[in-house]
Amino acid sequence: MYLINNLKNEFKLIRRDIILIALAVFVVYMAVVLKFLLPWLNDYLKTQGFLPGKAIMNSLSHYYPIILSFLIIYTGAMLSGAIFGFLILTEKDENTLKAILVSPISPRQYIQGRIIVSSAVAFLIIMFIFYVVDLKLLSFAEMIIISLGGASTAPLIMLFLAILADSKLQGLSYSKFLSFGGFLIIISWFLKQPQQLIFRLFPPYWISKAYWTALDNQRIWYVYAFTGIILQVVAAYFLAKQFIKKVYKKI
Repeated sequence: MYLINNLKNEFKLIRRDIILIALAVFVVYMAVVLKFLLPWLNDYLKTQGFLPGKAIMNSLSHYYPIILSFLIIYTGAMLSGAIFGFLILTEKDENTLKAILVSPISPRQYIQGRIIVSSAVAFLIIMFIFYVVDLKLLSFAEMIIISLGGASTAPLIMLFLAILADSKLQGLSYSKFLSFGGFLIIISWFLKQPQQLIFRLFPPYWISKAYWTALDNQRIWYVYAFTGIILQVVAAYFLAKQFIKKVYKKI
């Protein structure tokens, strides 16, 4: 019952905030653009002789896995994490976090609820965009696992913003920084072992790696996926404890 009431409250807050509405609308925009842009761009580059060409032997479609893992798996999770991170910052400004101390909801229950809801929304975003774009899809069961892995990134984004930012303006600055984290995933695609090993320190990398290897029909993708999920759940647990310590010391 708490989670249902919490979710209703989240959407009320989202409707009041133009930044959060823009983020939500961007999800639909991104899905539609990717669906039509990628096939058109692939054909156009082929026709013009750019991809494949003398310098690059592969067509753009060869790079769909890295493009989709960055723009759907990582960015989809980041959008959800940013939305709920900004909601926490809004509640900081409105002293809602202070009110929780005298409510039946403990700070631990509050942040656990936010972790669950942000993950659920990220999962829906990732699945929605993948099936709208309809490129490089795995089986439905495999897509659920990959999307769950991607969704486990959202609480990390949310907690990072909630811990470091003191206002929504600061949150916007930090969210720009977090967007560059996705470029680590892009870079890793072009590297071979053992150079790729260093990127394993970045938990979202494991989920993209799982997606790529699943597309190549390598059964080790399960190991990558569940490793990424476990690492991100552990990181979220640690960050949640830091959030409670930092925020509730101040109030």
